[in-house]
Amino acid sequence: MMTFLPIVLALLPYVANAANDWNKPCFQGTCSYDVAQSATSMPGSMTIGGSKNAISDITPAAGWQILSCDPNALSQDIRLVCKSPDASSAGCDHLYQNGAENTIVRLPENCLKVPFARVARAWVPSDQSIPMSIAHRIMRRQNGDIPQVQALTLDTNWTAAADSRNGNVTLFVTGSTVPGAQGNATITPPSSRRRSRVQRRDFLDGVTDVSKGIFSNSFNQTKSTTLPPIDINQNFPIFNTSFACPGTSGASININADAKAHADITLGVVAAGTIAPPSITEFALLAGLTANLDGTLNIGAALTGTLDSGLIPLFQVGVPGLDIPHVLTIGPDFTLNARATANLDIDVNMNIDLAYDVQNLQLVFPPVSGQPSSGSPTPRDTPLKLSVSPQVSSQGTVEVHVIPTIDIGISALGKLVSATVFLNLDANAAMTLNLNAQGNATVQKMARIQLGGSFFKLFDASTSVPIFNTNFDIFQKCFGTSNGTSTKRSAKPDLALPFQKRDFACPSSDVVPPVGVADETVSASTFQSKS
Repeated sequence: MMTFLPIVLALLPYVANAANDWNKPCFQGTCSYDVAQSATSMPGSMTIGGSKNAISDITPAAGWQILSCDPNALSQDIRLVCKSPDASSAGCDHLYQNGAENTIVRLPENCLKVPFARVARAWVPSDQSIPMSIAHRIMRRQNGDIPQVQALTLDTNWTAAADSRNGNVTLFVTGSTVPGAQGNATITPPSSRRRSRVQRRDFLDGVTDVSKGIFSNSFNQTKSTTLPPIDINQNFPIFNTSFACPGTSGASININADAKAHADITLGVVAAGTIAPPSITEFALLAGLTANLDGTLNIGAALTGTLDSGLIPLFQVGVPGLDIPHVLTIGPDFTLNARATANLDIDVNMNIDLAYDVQNLQLVFPPVSGQPSSGSPTPRDTPLKLSVSPQVSSQGTVEVHVIPTIDIGISALGKLVSATVFLNLDANAAMTLNLNAQGNATVQKMARIQLGGSFFKLFDASTSVPIFNTNFDIFQKCFGTSNGTSTKRSAKPDLALPFQKRDFACPSSDVVPPVGVADETVSASTFQSKS
């Protein structure tokens, strides 16, 4: 179970639609920042909360005019000037009311890469010049003098910001690929008594808000999403090798996949903790998936031996995540992986469809009370072609996995913590051969959905959530007997020999060429499922 420390705000239902108001200064102990939807980021929002001395503002809303600032830097010395000769009425003196050093300040949009920064140092610079392009915005004193130019060193050393004078500063972040679903809240500044404690119900409320947005009719065509659908229609090689064999034109093993998939993905994230000192104490990742997975595995093997291809990446595409620099970055990738294993001593040819429909799969990781993951893939009718060498004593296996995966990289608080959460939807086909006087061929399909990952102290690499794991016996056929053939689809297959590494070799010269065992479409209604 995750720990729950510092109060993330009795803040919850407003970390969302336009939580940040550039016209209002952050003087009351809370401040927000909105992440706009872009080609690289989902919309999101962050809110920080602490004492009135811990958080301040150097935007125009707080009376300040910054004279120069690099929008691509993470730290910098800047000069700024109060736009009014009356610093108190303009709000400029708020920054200095308990000493500017170690105060976290909101920045204007074109100053640094980060929405907030720590004041590491404050001083009066010798350079009191003001650019002509800015001077007309500055009100002069009655004697004609311009207000004194100030200087600040800004950085993102969040650890140093947590000093005994100002106390901790809490953090709450939400984001969702469904616009408007990243939360909804009214900010109430935390009291000093509760400022250093987290209210877990606030975090749970945040997860509920986001889940309602992305899971309620997740893929209704009338609901907009910032993620385009993922479409794949391509042939991918998985394993291929060949030998020059005596008396033949050569022998080979060729395994490939005609992959076809359409996937609609929604993502949401809720994180809570403190920005000063930097610590993430609560985290939840939410994913919704509706997909049509299709494709054909093509296996042609005329060599004997064993193989294990290892995990092979076939296809990868980046998915827009959430990017709040030095606070929280979520970077998803959609990857199509494959793996083949085989233990062969006869000729085998097989073509089998791996076809599943996934409707409104709802995933929450790590598990959060009241937000269960749910959903399961539904197999479709499966075209199957199978040929094997008859009248040969054999115990062989072939297993091929095609694994759509969503890998989500997470970086928080200036890479203080980083990790990856994965979602695997493993679809595979397995064939077991037991051939002696009577041939027996069994074909299975399997679907497995699993979540896992590690992040900071909240969950480690052993944290895994099995969502769905089912085998389907789809075909079994005995052939080569004097009484003809018989077919059934529910029998349990015999066990093949254990997998032992054997180098590839040419087949025996007396092996009979493969003969057809199956060429049919197996109805999904006849599949026998086994968890």
